[in-house]
Amino acid sequence: MSISPKIAIFRTDHLGDLLLSLPAIQQVREQLPESEITVITKPQFFEPLQGYFLEHRIRWRSVDEQWDHEQWDAALVLHANFQQAFKLWKSRTIVRTGQWSRLWSFVFFNVGVRQKRSLAQKNEAEYSLELANIFLQRLGKSGAPFKGGIQLPVDAEAEKIAEKALNRLGIESGDRFFVLHPGMAGSALNLSFEKYRQLAEQVLLRGPVLLSVGPAPQDQLLGEQLLKSVPKLKKMSGLSLNVLKEVFRKSSLVVAPSTGPLHLAHLVGVPVLGIYSPILSHHPNRWAPYGGKTASTVVFPEVRCPAKRSCLGSSCSSFNCMERHDWQTLILQKLGGLTSEA
Repeated sequence: MSISPKIAIFRTDHLGDLLLSLPAIQQVREQLPESEITVITKPQFFEPLQGYFLEHRIRWRSVDEQWDHEQWDAALVLHANFQQAFKLWKSRTIVRTGQWSRLWSFVFFNVGVRQKRSLAQKNEAEYSLELANIFLQRLGKSGAPFKGGIQLPVDAEAEKIAEKALNRLGIESGDRFFVLHPGMAGSALNLSFEKYRQLAEQVLLRGPVLLSVGPAPQDQLLGEQLLKSVPKLKKMSGLSLNVLKEVFRKSSLVVAPSTGPLHLAHLVGVPVLGIYSPILSHHPNRWAPYGGKTASTVVFPEVRCPAKRSCLGSSCSSFNCMERHDWQTLILQKLGGLTSEA
């Protein structure tokens, strides 16, 4: 293999997963400074991460393209489905490193490790870093602990659009404001409308609140319900992820459940309050923000949750933990500490 191998890194699932993979991607870049590195991911994530990839001399390709004709010396698979892994195997890439979990992964990846990610014993970023270090060792590098401190660079054009959008909502440069992003498209157990209504009213006592809502129908519905119930909320709409990133950067705090925008806010250097479920597959042990320059705060109902993938409902002695009064009190306590410092 050449001294400067051509590298492909696959992360083909969701925005939050890709953002939690940046420490591993950065680790590979730092250990292989002369290599050509290509990240293969979904095309909608190119724009908000374009500055970061350019800064680190990383190319990117859409997972939807015909990338299998490319010749790479080595590939690090942080996430890929069966078809994507099969195409990589067919490409005859010499080193194919990935998580050995499903039966087909033992065939398609010739370097790997067993990881029980479903047990949520560490952060998703740390699982990816473990794979990255195994990959680097296979290429003759010793690997090193992650240094931390990722911050996504400012996009000047997106910043101008963000400023105009804020001006239309009555927010001037330097004004203190907060962002509430309540939806997550149903990817994890979330707060109810009523709990978000109470939370929005509490945040409004500390300053203007912008409501950020994703495109999923259930998120749009939640946003409309909140706007009707809490008229002082200011809704942001029609903003790309890249512009939303710059709005986050100008805010004093972003409050959101376990979703991609929470991780995006963390990596632009803004304080974040992440609201999580205690279910094992949703737990902050695995999905908390990671790798940014600003410490993040996460809250979740501290109960003995027996569920692994989805809520057990009334058969659980702690149901409904996301609606309990003491849980809401904890959120408000954390919120008070963050907004008083913002």
